[in-house]
Amino acid sequence: MKQRAQDILALEKSTQMYFKQRQQTEPTVLNIGASQTVGNYWLPRYIRDIKQRYPCCQINVFIGNTDEALDRVQTFRDDIALVEGPNHHSALKSRCFKKDSLVLIAPSDNEFESLQTAPWLIRERGSATRKYTEQLWAELVIEPKDVTQFNTNESIIHSVASGVGIAYVPRITTPLLLEAALVKEIPINNNCYRSLFIVKHKERHSELAWIDRIV
Repeated sequence: MKQRAQDILALEKSTQMYFKQRQQTEPTVLNIGASQTVGNYWLPRYIRDIKQRYPCCQINVFIGNTDEALDRVQTFRDDIALVEGPNHHSALKSRCFKKDSLVLIAPSDNEFESLQTAPWLIRERGSATRKYTEQLWAELVIEPKDVTQFNTNESIIHSVASGVGIAYVPRITTPLLLEAALVKEIPINNNCYRSLFIVKHKERHSELAWIDRIV
């Protein structure tokens, strides 16, 4: 009950901001929540495009994992979310805006005997990359015992380069390390292409339609 009251107050505040913005020639504030891969690698080009089209728009960005970004839109703390994982919130509306893939990487001098016994580096719960890693384990019929958890992709890929273990990560995070031969790709019988989503609250979908021309 308390949470619903807080949501109503947040919606009222965002609605007031919307009507205030409608009196102006362009949006003045946009609060974006993003999961880490989208926020660090895909979002910058969209921020550039928004600023070119609406130079007076103030953009505020929160980067967390997928669950955190969706929760912020549901509670009206952010206007939109750009995330890697599916949306399970009935109050939110999603649209795919891009496809992405994942790759299994290992240290360049990888000598691990098998994927079962190799040390794995994974994201925290609530991360879409963590969910895809667990799906990969199920497909390969393995249950790794040596698992280290991180809360950023950057810490994972650099730990792989340092020889700590192997990891299943978004391909967009790996080109520089692959080119420098600091990590190598492990071929697997798995072509995982995932959708990236833009998410809005259903009660605010129409008022934020302008963002669909950019993202």
